[in-house]
Amino acid sequence: MATLTRSLNATVSATNELLAPGEISSAIRSISISNNHISSSGSISISIYDPNTATRAYWLRSVEMPSGATLLLDDPGMLSYDKSAYGLYSNVTSGTTIDIIINTK
Repeated sequence: MATLTRSLNATVSATNELLAPGEISSAIRSISISNNHISSSGSISISIYDPNTATRAYWLRSVEMPSGATLLLDDPGMLSYDKSAYGLYSNVTSGTTIDIIINTK
């Protein structure tokens, strides 16, 4: 099992590429999202996006995460997508410190 970690310290609200299309071929087992900011809540969106067709589908959209909270996505059906065509992206509000851990098979 491989583990990919992305730390996002958002000074402005922006979309971040977590996995580029074709970057991995193995199944995603889980995604852990943690708000590590000491006092501020923030919102996060997680989506898949096909740059060739400009198609975006959201797994999470503007989910509010309190300071210190962790959200675990571990439904194999939800985490399954065409990794050769779609990239995995996040968007967090400014002033938020988010760690995202992606576990693959």
